[in-house]
Amino acid sequence: MKKITKTQLNHHLKTKSEKLHAAVQTALESLTYSQTNLNSEMLTAFLQMLEPEAATHLSTSYQQIDKDDTTFDVFIQDNTHSSSLEFTTKEGEPNKIILIENDLHLSGDIFIEDRITLIVTANITAKNVVVNGSLYTSGNLNCELLFGASSNDHETYIGKDISTTLIAENGHYTVAEGNIYAQHLMSFNNTIEGKTAMTIEGVSLDNEEEAILFYPNIPITNGYFDEKSFLLLIKNQPINTFFA
Repeated sequence: MKKITKTQLNHHLKTKSEKLHAAVQTALESLTYSQTNLNSEMLTAFLQMLEPEAATHLSTSYQQIDKDDTTFDVFIQDNTHSSSLEFTTKEGEPNKIILIENDLHLSGDIFIEDRITLIVTANITAKNVVVNGSLYTSGNLNCELLFGASSNDHETYIGKDISTTLIAENGHYTVAEGNIYAQHLMSFNNTIEGKTAMTIEGVSLDNEEEAILFYPNIPITNGYFDEKSFLLLIKNQPINTFFA
């Protein structure tokens, strides 16, 4: 991976798709706000409890540190020949934005950790796509499972169509500018939206009670999936067997 600047990222995105560029700005603003503004608010509240001299000294030190701090790193990654991709961060690393240009075609899975924003400028094909962080693409997404696993402010944005066996969310917002076609849907906490149309051929579950009653093998507690157990089930048996 090659590190690039935020300006270079925006240039790449504008060249490929104005809509994709606009959608990604939400993620950039969220990262900057959560890492800087919230910390400043917490610091202000703390400084008010100190003696004036100590508060001034600490505030000056913090401002210098904050100038040197990077809220996120941006990388461009060459298209890969791997069968699966797992995007993660190490302890102490900042959030990462990873840009992949052109199509991303995998026979295996894509896993996106909660501190990762993955941006693909064309189509994505994979087996299972698990999004704890954020996923943006200007093209189509084709997979067996699309699982919005995060229960926070992240999102999945697809510039064209989504085609999948099962689309599910665990508090994660998912939107396609085009159509969503899925055999099955599980959505209890947030919104899954196809702006042009959404077609669910098989089972559509929109509340926890219904899911537990008819499909007790799917691990759900207090309205949320047990992610590890859910993914283990998906790995070990075909998705359609849940809804047979």
